[in-house]
Amino acid sequence: MDRIIDTIEAIAAMFVGLVAADIFLSVLLRRFFSVQIPDSYDFGRMLLGILIFWGSPPLPTAVATSRSISSGRRSARAGSG
Repeated sequence: MDRIIDTIEAIAAMFVGLVAADIFLSVLLRRFFSVQIPDSYDFGRMLLGILIFWGSPPLPTAVATSRSISSGRRSARAGSG
């Protein structure tokens, strides 16, 4: 299971690196060489969309887990008192 999680995190880190490299190179080339990477804006938007949707599936799970943990604490306190 740890191997799967490590692979998923490595792929996500690769996408973050690609977004950072795209932005860095676009700014560098535009500022100093007056050259633009074709479709770099669309490429960056696509990668940001991938990153946003990559991180959104754990949110409902985290919310559900925090609710069950907090409701368990309340019931434990109520039963002990």
